[in-house]
Amino acid sequence: MSETPPADIDVTILITTHNRPDDLRKTVANLLPLAGGRTEIVIVDDKSTDPNQLALLDELEARANPRLRVERLQENLNCVLARKKAVFDYGSRYIIIVDDDAYFRDANPAILDLIVDRFEKEPRLAVQTMIDYVPGAGIDLEKWKARFPDGSLSKDFCNTACAIRKAAFVDVGGFRNEMYLGYGEEQDLSIRLLDKEWYIRFYHEPLVIHDKTTVSRSNERMYRGTTLNRLRFLWWYHPVWFAALQTFISLKNIHAVARKNTSVGGFWAGLNDFIREIPEVAKARKPLRKATFKKYYTMRRHRIMDLDTLERMAGRSWPTVLTR
Repeated sequence: MSETPPADIDVTILITTHNRPDDLRKTVANLLPLAGGRTEIVIVDDKSTDPNQLALLDELEARANPRLRVERLQENLNCVLARKKAVFDYGSRYIIIVDDDAYFRDANPAILDLIVDRFEKEPRLAVQTMIDYVPGAGIDLEKWKARFPDGSLSKDFCNTACAIRKAAFVDVGGFRNEMYLGYGEEQDLSIRLLDKEWYIRFYHEPLVIHDKTTVSRSNERMYRGTTLNRLRFLWWYHPVWFAALQTFISLKNIHAVARKNTSVGGFWAGLNDFIREIPEVAKARKPLRKATFKKYYTMRRHRIMDLDTLERMAGRSWPTVLTR
């Protein structure tokens, strides 16, 4: 049964998990020092079947820590929908989403104060997205920080490393249920938040360490969902001329990556799914405001720190805004 957060909780750290006991144990050990005061940790198990996972959940429940809760879903919803349900049902004012194979480099209560302070100072800040750092993936952390200035406005976010204002999430209805498989649910949510004048900022701290690379988790099922989600995103919201142009570009790019990761079968399956879904996509089509797209694609090209600059730069003509 769903249980609302206690009234004295301001921050909820949500961990959605499914059949990964070793990863979950490591993540909980890292985050446990943050549980206390006005912060709680909620582990949402997406109908796991692994005996070791179930034993770990029992062990965590037996600790009887009032700031550590385990919620077991009665059916497997998949990660995206499990996360959506968790935010709606268990989230407090501010929610930190952490994958069960991710953790903070410096897990101390000061990072919670930092996150809350940012939300309190900027009432229209919907999401704080942080660096999702994968050791050994060949990413130069300092170059990454230089490319994305601390506190800059962002067009989207990373689920693995973010803090969400629940009021903003609820305002736009959370993740769309259709986006339950593959990548793309963050992009879809981001543009709907922007359409309602909610904003996302990118921060260097706290730094999130992620044990699994995107490549290590790629498979044909994921590429099938990613292809379908990308095409939905284009045709649900964009002008026809732009959706058509970007469809060609997106398919070329996704096919190249899928082929590199030996998952090209998933790409073709996703394209076939979209073709069969065209009548439904046409019915669901609801282009967003022109100003929304101009802001979104301005942030795609430029690193902008303040809203006034964003408004000014997004006021340019369509070709200037959309040209790469």
